[in-house]
Amino acid sequence: MRGNQSTAQDIAELIVDDSGYSYYLTVGWYIGIKVKIDGNKILKVNANHKLIWEKPCGFNSTLETGNHPNRKTYYISNSANLLALNKNYLFYYDGKYLAAYSKMTGNFVGNVDSSSKKIPLDIQGISVDDYNNIYVGGDSATIRIYNFNGTNFKLLKVLNPLNSTSKQQVNEVRINITNGLIF
Repeated sequence: MRGNQSTAQDIAELIVDDSGYSYYLTVGWYIGIKVKIDGNKILKVNANHKLIWEKPCGFNSTLETGNHPNRKTYYISNSANLLALNKNYLFYYDGKYLAAYSKMTGNFVGNVDSSSKKIPLDIQGISVDDYNNIYVGGDSATIRIYNFNGTNFKLLKVLNPLNSTSKQQVNEVRINITNGLIF
């Protein structure tokens, strides 16, 4: 989908919108010990596997073998749960940064929220509804709900469904629009 390349590129996540466009988040990787190259890009591809756009996501969070640093037994994983989309935007959340992108161009839309004091990828999980309410994983078994108005993210609510004070983290968030369930 990216044409003739001399190297392979791993995908951390793939999501598909209602129009059949696929959005890929590629992982960063190292040659040697400390050289991070390529990766951390978002690609939009049509149903015929033609590349529409490819843009840096703006963050260097993903890494080929370390996308789940908080999971001691599953540390070596290139999968991630960082993207969500609705009819309006493509959203990114890595536990530290929350961002919105234009689905048409791949460019940032509005301001990035970096109010979380977490290390990227410590927490993951993102879902969104058609009203630009974004549901993201949090500390102490919480789910944080933000609204995006096209410019800024506003924290609306922090849910603690288990009334927990534990150190458990939410790393997967899904919503069912039909019945209003968050799981």
